[in-house]
Amino acid sequence: MRLYCLPYAGGSAERIYAGWQHRLAGLTRDRVEVVPVELPGRGSRMGESPVPLADALVAGVVQQILPWRETPFALFGHSLGAMLAAEVARVLQHRHGVPAAALMVSGAGAPGPGVSGPADWLLPDTEFRERVRGLAGTPPAVLENDDLMAMFLPVLRADFAVAGQLCGRGGRPISSPITVFGGDRDSEVPVARLGGWAAHSTADCVVRVLSGGHFFLDDLSEQVIAEVARRLRAAEAAPSAAGP
Repeated sequence: MRLYCLPYAGGSAERIYAGWQHRLAGLTRDRVEVVPVELPGRGSRMGESPVPLADALVAGVVQQILPWRETPFALFGHSLGAMLAAEVARVLQHRHGVPAAALMVSGAGAPGPGVSGPADWLLPDTEFRERVRGLAGTPPAVLENDDLMAMFLPVLRADFAVAGQLCGRGGRPISSPITVFGGDRDSEVPVARLGGWAAHSTADCVVRVLSGGHFFLDDLSEQVIAEVARRLRAAEAAPSAAGP
């Protein structure tokens, strides 16, 4: 099975999920290949322009997965990555007939019609930097370096714009089971919003609340990885996800 991992806003999937292959190996008997999905404008794709349009970004991820459509796969994403993973799973199943074995979303409330957030990607630079600082996911050394922020801000603005577009998305539910991870001290995503993901699947939806803030993925990675391994083993043992 392949596990496609999508990053949070401004993050590099290759960095965030760098240790997952090694740590999942023993928990899944080496039966899972971790595939960090790098987005434009960061990491190995630093030379590309960031993409501020949700449909274009989703299409790019889908095109990376389709050549491997015969291989069972699961999707994991945190924050922006969770919203992307959900929409990618929906497009793959309902447009291409390729359902995921499992969808795992982390640090994101359920999207849907009527759900909206602040248009923070439109803030002036000074206010936008303070908004990013408040998320506590960017090292202070980066926030205080004007040269680094000059490169970093366009990527963040594009990612925040995509998240804003995706948070209001609905659509047909998928057949994949969903696992939802949340932090009990996440001021961005209250625990009460996690259960809404159940409406996005015709299969089961399990919510796991961890002790942490919005970036519990980094702080509690061992707990997250252990639960991801359990869900992948369950997906492997279960009958194939419902067909197209």
